[in-house]
Amino acid sequence: MFRINSPVTFGILCALIVALIGGGVYALADNVILPALQQKEEAVVEYSPTPIIEPTPTPVVVTPKPEVVQQAIDDGTFVTMDPQTGAVVTSTPTATPVPTPVPTPTPMPLEGRVIAIDAAKSKGATHKGVSSKTYEYKINLAFAQALQQQLVNMGAKVVMTRETNGKQVGAASRIRTINNAKADLAISILCNDISSRDIRGAEAFVAKDAKNYDQSVKLARAIINGYTTATGMPVRDTSDGSVRIVTGKEVLSGARVPVMGLVLGQLSNKTDDACLNDPAFIQKAARGIANGIKNYLG
Repeated sequence: MFRINSPVTFGILCALIVALIGGGVYALADNVILPALQQKEEAVVEYSPTPIIEPTPTPVVVTPKPEVVQQAIDDGTFVTMDPQTGAVVTSTPTATPVPTPVPTPTPMPLEGRVIAIDAAKSKGATHKGVSSKTYEYKINLAFAQALQQQLVNMGAKVVMTRETNGKQVGAASRIRTINNAKADLAISILCNDISSRDIRGAEAFVAKDAKNYDQSVKLARAIINGYTTATGMPVRDTSDGSVRIVTGKEVLSGARVPVMGLVLGQLSNKTDDACLNDPAFIQKAARGIANGIKNYLG
């Protein structure tokens, strides 16, 4: 048996034992306790998770139905395909603005025509209405001016043999105006005054020696028909039908163009006299005469 008899030896032994125990404890702490503590410290470090990325869904491809495509085409819509799904997308196209076309003016019925109007008689003539006491030359000019406006509205150029009641204008001057105008036709507007107050109605005159006789008769028929149709004025019975062939009418004989004389009515008849002084009747007459001229010219 080992015995320690010396205190020094005992002290040395105790020191060795303490050293061995301390070294073992240090080793244990270094290999076990310290790593454990480090792991614990690492465990309490704040955790930052990696963000989760949502997967991109695979587009569902839609197969267009042929009838849908055909219907879209029939409806006049655009047909396109969705690039992701292949689905049919229709939309009504935005209309491309179309420039407003400039309308082509409709030619007026008497455009380019030249028409001479002769308001027969002039200042100094003595015939007047039986009731109105209005002088014939004033009535003639009122109808001539209304007809002038109507013809201008239809595109014609109008030449008047006189435009005022304030001065005398002889037959020779009026004939010269008609012939210088190079008109397509001429109409002389006048009234009649007879002894019988019962006779009424319009008349169409053509000169027996008219330079364009056949055309003058055709013109006379067209104008009296237009006048009486528009106004309801009757035609005075004559042996020559609706057109009277006359002599002694200077304007009708002297004009070199187709020309006729329109008797508006009978100043000697109260009914005709009232009509010839009625503004509404005058306007209807102007429209009717203008229509007659248009029909003649075709």
